[in-house]
Amino acid sequence: MENNHKKTYIINAIWLAVLTVIEVGVVELPIPKSGQVILLFAFAITKIMLVALVYMHLRYETKFLRRALLIPIPLALYFAFGVMYDIPFRWVG
Repeated sequence: MENNHKKTYIINAIWLAVLTVIEVGVVELPIPKSGQVILLFAFAITKIMLVALVYMHLRYETKFLRRALLIPIPLALYFAFGVMYDIPFRWVG
């Protein structure tokens, strides 16, 4: 393994650890639960993208392949927000 790759992996691991510590601290924030869920989703999406780009080597793929794989991840967050919005209404069908 090249020294440059080791440095990239170590920096990425540090970022993932920092994001994990922040996620644990989000629970203690004095904000509504829905805000906490949104923050946790955002951190999870960020971590997923970091892992995909660095450890799955998508960083070195073509732009088309990166976009084809990384665009659905934020879309999942968007759809999760939509579901969270409907939860309090408890639609009866």
